[in-house]
Amino acid sequence: RVDAGEIADLGTWVEELAKLPLQSHPGLDYAYGYGYDVLGRLIEVKSGLGLSAYLRKHIFEPLGMNDTGFDLESIRREDSEPPPAKRLATLYRCTKSSRFGGDGRLRRLVR
Repeated sequence: RVDAGEIADLGTWVEELAKLPLQSHPGLDYAYGYGYDVLGRLIEVKSGLGLSAYLRKHIFEPLGMNDTGFDLESIRREDSEPPPAKRLATLYRCTKSSRFGGDGRLRRLVR
């Protein structure tokens, strides 16, 4: 279910990840991990906020990063219009298996 993109929320995603075997024994190989997904879920559980909302409230807004978020909805302009697509920079491309956690789904509106 994880690789097929059939999971709808970060909590279920992390539960499914916990069921998967290791790709290799520790120290023998390297693979990009899902640690940021697990960290994102921990933030959700401890804060009571969704990861996007937590980052916006506690990191992006205090730093004046009002054009940064996980999707177009999270970086809407004050006039409630989404930013123009030609000014949107994708820092990492979101795939089915990376659409939930803090693993690089950030978007930044280019000024």
